[in-house]
Amino acid sequence: MSHKFINLDADIMTHSGKYFPFFKPEEYDFDIFTIAHALSKLCRFTGHTRRFYSVAQHSVLVSRILPPEHQKAGLLHDAAEAFIGDMSKPLKDLFPEFKRIEEAIEEALFAQFGIPFPMQPEIKHADLVLLATEQRDLLPPIESQWALLAGIEPMDDVIEPWTPEEAYKAFIRRFVNLFFGWDEHPQATVRPNLVTDEERKNFEAWMGAFFPSTSLKRGADGRYLSEDTEFRWQKKRSRASQERGGS
Repeated sequence: MSHKFINLDADIMTHSGKYFPFFKPEEYDFDIFTIAHALSKLCRFTGHTRRFYSVAQHSVLVSRILPPEHQKAGLLHDAAEAFIGDMSKPLKDLFPEFKRIEEAIEEALFAQFGIPFPMQPEIKHADLVLLATEQRDLLPPIESQWALLAGIEPMDDVIEPWTPEEAYKAFIRRFVNLFFGWDEHPQATVRPNLVTDEERKNFEAWMGAFFPSTSLKRGADGRYLSEDTEFRWQKKRSRASQERGGS
């Protein structure tokens, strides 16, 4: 049997089957599904958490504590790690060339998704708030606070780690909520905030890609009703209500 070999330069094969070029990230067609796939399987703190906790979940949570104008950047602030991994900060500081490559990928990725670069200070602050919360909820107890967290208060909410599948879906839903304006909640009837026919087609294309088994029906009020298993709870809830004599 003959084999076809390729030269492995500064490229990696991604989940989509496409190769990502480290030194020419501006030539890569960034795919949100590939990003979500990798980040949902990538554990924060190089795996040293009490339970698996993904970069995808971290990114979703960062976006949720930011004001609206920074939420897109918050969601994608670690998207470059889908291609370079989540190197710990103390180690990353020892490799300035690695940081340069990371910044080049971030710049190319943000440009494709129409997000200003470099990232604003608000993004870094939200990242530190999550770091403080993650330290409290997911890491072993420490004797002294990390210097970079001086003056940073963690969130009140306790972090409950998601599975990779849950993190993947939450990341995609957050993305389509921020970039396309439709409901993020997985059990919500989808109400896209759409204006043009082109945007409506984009919405239907995205839903078809994310939920291949979904049968979309657009109601008179503009809502999209789905037969996907993700939304079956609505039927169960309605049936339970009827059994109790409710509407």
